[in-house]
Amino acid sequence: MTLCFSHYLSISERTVQAGGENDCHLPGAGRFVICPLVRPQEVTDDNLRTKLQKIADATHVEGAREAVEEAREALSLMGSFSFVRSLPHRDELLGAALQFYTEGRTLTALNQFKEGLETFGLVDLLRIHHEALEGVFRDTFEPLLASQLEATFQPSNLSEPGSNRRKEARTVGFWRDWLIEVEDGDTSLTLGAVLAFATGLDRIPAVGFPTQPLLEFLHEDGPALFPTANTCSLVLRLPV
Repeated sequence: MTLCFSHYLSISERTVQAGGENDCHLPGAGRFVICPLVRPQEVTDDNLRTKLQKIADATHVEGAREAVEEAREALSLMGSFSFVRSLPHRDELLGAALQFYTEGRTLTALNQFKEGLETFGLVDLLRIHHEALEGVFRDTFEPLLASQLEATFQPSNLSEPGSNRRKEARTVGFWRDWLIEVEDGDTSLTLGAVLAFATGLDRIPAVGFPTQPLLEFLHEDGPALFPTANTCSLVLRLPV
C-alpha cells in the first residue's frame, strides 16, 4: 500500500488546522490533511508522476489540455478526466487525481491505520510532530552511503587475538574499501543491492532494523570465495 505522508491522518472533517497554522482543504472530499497538500512529486509510480507533473507545470490552458490528453487513460481510471476550461480548473482536476491516488484507493486501510494509532494515543503526537516523523511515512529518495552500510553491520564473533584476528581486521578494511568503490560507481552493483543481499531490504528502515545486523567471518579449511548471508537473522558473512 502506498502511504502518502500528507494523507496518513484522514478523518471526516471539512477543515482542520495543522500545527496551529493555516487551514488545509481538499477539493470535494474535505478530508484532513497535513499542510502542504500532496504534490505530483509524491506519486511513486514514475510514469504517472511524470504525466501529472507535466499537467502541473503547464503555464497556459492549451499546454494543460495537451498534458491532460496524454494522461487521458490514467485520469479516466481515476475518474478525473475532463476538458480543461482554465488553469484553476486544471488545478481542480489535478487535485482530484492526486486525492484519488493517495487517498481514494486506500481510504479504508488508512482509516484502520488511524484507528490503530488512536489506540495508543499517537494521532495527536503525529499531528504535532509531523515534520520530525515524516521520514517514517514518506520515502526520502536519499541514496545509501558507504558509511551507512559500514555502520549498519557490526563485526561479531571475532577470533581471539592472533593470526585469525588479524585476518578479520584486514577483511573489515577490504569491506570498507569495497563499499566506497560501490558508492563511487566503480562496480555494476549498488549499495542497495548489497544491503538487500544481507537483509532482504534495499534501504535502511526509518525506524531501524528489528535486530542488529552483524558482520561475521568465514574460516574454512579451504579458501571461501564468496560471502554468504542470512536475511532472517540479518547476518552477512565475509570470507577471510
